[in-house]
Amino acid sequence: MANNSLKAPRRFATGDLLKVVAAMLMVQASVGASLIEHTMLSLDTIDSSRAEALLDSGGGLAVGLAFLFRIWANVAWPIYAFLGVQGFLYTSSTKGYLIRVAIFALVSEIPYDLAMSGQWFNWADQNGMLSLLIGLVGLTLSEELSRRSKSYMPRVAMLVGCTLWAWLLRTQFGHFVVPAMFAFFYLEEREMLRSLVVVALGLLVVPSSGLMALTVIIPAALACLLLHWYNDRPPIINKWVWYGLYPLHLLILGIVALVK
Repeated sequence: MANNSLKAPRRFATGDLLKVVAAMLMVQASVGASLIEHTMLSLDTIDSSRAEALLDSGGGLAVGLAFLFRIWANVAWPIYAFLGVQGFLYTSSTKGYLIRVAIFALVSEIPYDLAMSGQWFNWADQNGMLSLLIGLVGLTLSEELSRRSKSYMPRVAMLVGCTLWAWLLRTQFGHFVVPAMFAFFYLEEREMLRSLVVVALGLLVVPSSGLMALTVIIPAALACLLLHWYNDRPPIINKWVWYGLYPLHLLILGIVALVK
């Protein structure tokens, strides 16, 4: 990546700042999904009929908060996709990076299942670290295959294949995160185009949700605006803090779900 801190000294968004913002949004999204939707409202999803019934019974505030938290979560996934790619670009060992993400994806799964469903094992959906892992594996294979061929087909094949795997496994935000990671990596020097691609991923929900796509498109646009101000200054906060925060906050929510 070009040295943005030299080209644009006014850019204020360090990697640490992006991680703080993404972590705050991630935690609140988990609180909304686990404590409000699952524990308080006993909802798997907020559909219109169930929401209307809850509104009639005085649960409007809880429904509104859950819906708001879901919208804010759509600011977080582009940031995590971007940070995942930054780690991929600058890691001293791609293999070591993949192993770390894989370990934390595995460690996070039971806490995620507990937090989101109150069950020790729930195959209905998988945690967000697995989305990052699928994207990173796809980029690794794409780069390796591209070295052996001048064709763009390996990149296209990995993009489509990994996005499908994320969708089939129902990883958290996977069908958004994986293509966003490919956009951030292969359009690294074309900021406007990559931002348009990431924002346009909200159109993936149009067939099933119509205007609800705006709840993805607008937050994703806000995330890309923040990423525009990114600079590449070295991080201050230890990386293990960010790795550990994800399973730890899910574990706490999972314990709450068990004892409710």
